[in-house]
Amino acid sequence: MEFVKLYFKHLSPYDYIGLGVVGIVFLLLFILSLILLFKKPFLGFVFFILSLMILPFGAYGVQTLLNKTIRKCEFQIKNIKPLHFSKSLFIEAQIKNLSKSDFQMCLVRLKIIKKSNSKLKKFLYELKPLAIKTIYIHKSIQKRSSYALKKILDNVMYSNNDEMTAKINCY
Repeated sequence: MEFVKLYFKHLSPYDYIGLGVVGIVFLLLFILSLILLFKKPFLGFVFFILSLMILPFGAYGVQTLLNKTIRKCEFQIKNIKPLHFSKSLFIEAQIKNLSKSDFQMCLVRLKIIKKSNSKLKKFLYELKPLAIKTIYIHKSIQKRSSYALKKILDNVMYSNNDEMTAKINCY
């Protein structure tokens, strides 16, 4: 829920345009479904279901498209060290701002999963990771520059049989 609050707090004009287009397409399909409902009920029902599907998938598509084009960034894990005598993990990483604008905030989601060479097992392990940690970075990252992240993650067990995956969203 906190991600949704942060997302709406850091909306750009491109977000408004993309979400506005999704909203207009939803309204047009919804009105079309109401008109067709009386003339051709089956077709009206299909357009109604399609209009309901446009909202979540369209919003997700807008966010994904903007993250890959306008808010492009790179996250690279440099070092992972389990700390002795505690269930903590020290992580060193680097965030590179590859976009044409400055970032005010970044959200990093880390997943620790078991290592596997099988694609099916890896997919299943991603569905139920050993640990999920979220890191909020409230530092300004200038365009075409990088930020060194050093963080201790508490209550995380990590071994040589595990691997860490990361997803990053910057605004």
